[in-house]
This record gives sequence, C-alpha cells and structure tokens, in this order.
Amino acid sequence: MNPQEQPPLILTWGILSTGRIAEKFALDLLNPRPCSPIDHTLTGVASSTSLSTACTFLEKIRAPKHVIPYGSYPSLLSTSCEAVYIATPHSHHYQNAMMALEAGKHVLIEKPITVNAEQCRALFNTATKKRLFVMGGLWTRFQPIGCAFHEVLGEVGTVRRIERQFLTGDRLITLDLAGGGLLDLGIYSLNWVLQALGPRRDYAPHAVASGMTKDRSTGVDETTTILLRFAAEKDDHEVQAMVASSLRCATDADGTTPCVCVQGDKGEIQVFGWPWRPSRIRILAREQRFGTIGMVRKEILNRVPDQVYGLVYEADELARCVRSGRVESETMSWNESLATLKIMDQVRKENELWFGEEAETVVYPVAQCSIEYFQGY
Repeated sequence: MNPQEQPPLILTWGILSTGRIAEKFALDLLNPRPCSPIDHTLTGVASSTSLSTACTFLEKIRAPKHVIPYGSYPSLLSTSCEAVYIATPHSHHYQNAMMALEAGKHVLIEKPITVNAEQCRALFNTATKKRLFVMGGLWTRFQPIGCAFHEVLGEVGTVRRIERQFLTGDRLITLDLAGGGLLDLGIYSLNWVLQALGPRRDYAPHAVASGMTKDRSTGVDETTTILLRFAAEKDDHEVQAMVASSLRCATDADGTTPCVCVQGDKGEIQVFGWPWRPSRIRILAREQRFGTIGMVRKEILNRVPDQVYGLVYEADELARCVRSGRVESETMSWNESLATLKIMDQVRKENELWFGEEAETVVYPVAQCSIEYFQGY
C-alpha cells in the first residue's frame, strides 16, 4: 500500500499547560481538516494549579464535550492519550517531558526542548530506551515556507554566510523560569542557521564568540549577539554566521528588512516577516563580488490557511513519525537539537548566565520544585 492509499491516521493528544501557546495548539488540533490524511483528536488538557483553570481554558476555546479537564499533570498522563504537547515554562520542560515519557507518551515540547544540552541528551536516551518519539517544537521548520526554504537552498550555490536576527519586545523576563532573549528568541536564530547549513554529520561550530547585555532588574539576557564559524564539508571555505536576539528592539523597523539572509556563491535567500512567522522568501541571483546587483529569481509566500495558526504542522510530523515507528524526526533531528543547546550553553557560560539548580539539573524527578508557574499554566 502506497502512502496515498493508507487509511487516515488518528492520533489522540493531551496538553500540559493552559497558557497562550497551549491555546493556539489546541485550536489547531480542533480545527477540522477534511483533506488531511491525519486526524488529531484532543482528549484532555491539564493545569498544574487547579481543575477550575483547566475548565476555564476549555470554555475559552469552546472545546467539545469529549475533551476532559485535569487539575494535575499526572492525572492527564494516566489516561490513554498517545501523545502529549508540553507548553510549560522553559524551566519545567525537562521534568515534564521525562514525566510524560515515563508514562509511555510520545512527546512534542515547545521550544526550547530543554534548558541545556545535558538535559536534552538524557531525554533522548530515555526516549530511545522506551521507543517513544520526542521532538522540540520549532514550528517554522514545518510550516510551508520552512519546507520551501530547505528546497531552495541549492539555488544559491555553496552557502558562505548567514545573518539572522530576532529582535522583539514582549517575552518572559523571569530568570528562574529560564526566561530572556536567548532561549526564547535566539533559538529561532540558531534554527535558521543550522537549517541553512543543510544536513551534516557535525553541526558543532569550530569557533563561537558572543556578547550579552543583561537586564539589571531581572538578570535575564536582554540582548545577545553570537558570531559562529562552521567548517565546510564540501570545500575549503568555512561558513560564517551572525545571530542576534533582543528584548528591546524591533526586527523590521521599516517593513522592508529581511530577518534572515543566506548568502551563497551564486546568490542570496532573503526571508521576510516575523522570524517566528515569516511571510515570504525571495531568491536573488547574484555574483558575490563588489558592485554587482542581484536580480530577483523568484518569491515564495507562506501559504498557511486562514483558520490555521501553524502549530498543527509539527503535530503532523509527530504523527507521521509515530506511524512509521521512528523515535526521531529527520526534519528536526536530535543531532541538530543537541547542537543548538550546546551553542547556547557555551554562550551562557561565556556570559555567566545561570538559571538556577532546579531549572538546570538533569536529576529526575526533582524532589520538590519551588519554582512557581506563571498564572494560567
């Protein structure tokens, strides 16, 4: 039977958290897609604080009656749902994901997958032993424009330089919850860089330099700039990348500046719009020498249906991998996830940014977690 003849895949979901991104994910799961080969069924949503919070959440999204509210995470994880979406604060991703794996669930974790590389490695080891799927949710990678970006990389020749910015002003600023620009915003920057490099055995840069400005009142990183050098895999020319994240500045002040530029020896790819939700890609044919002007070869729009927020595409990836018996996505590989966190670990070490023992520990379970959730989780 070829893939087009396979019966529709029905996957049941639970959601840990009742915050804003959990709401968007739930609405995407509930949105009917009659032409899709995958049928996502939301069966339950859990709050860490109270049953009433979960009930209020379901009322807000107008969930059907079969979706059950839960007043604790363990109560939802004891049900028969097959997959769990974790949308809790960064500081709790590792503990919550391990809890879900121990309960026998496939796991999709809102970015960043964990706070550090050691936690990420432990998570992957557990998933491997239990034969369960786990993936960090970087939704831009699975949206139509993210797939198009991957397909057009070869049109600009060998990639030589990547510039990526993510500058915005409304994000978590609590140190104990692993807030700040780097983990919440900078991860998008690094995602585009590693995707532009293309599939490779080793994503580790051979040189990293960084600068960080911290918020004086909270201690979180306010603005971070990272310079990276990657060894070439096809010739003697290395790839350089510059990424930036900030809680203070706008990415596209005049509405015409690309948020991502990938320069190759035959042209340039420019990505426009918000870095976390790009609107279009422009491919320029251009010789990389002084005085030349690039000619627009093509433009590609991000065609996401109006009724879809865009998180459902990463849910689709989990479903496809589960159907084929895989524990890891080829599109968002474990190798790449680990490389991203290793870079951020190094940047944090260089700039003395530490989120506290309870957020950083690889020990599971933590005997008693004193970190408070934001209201609504």
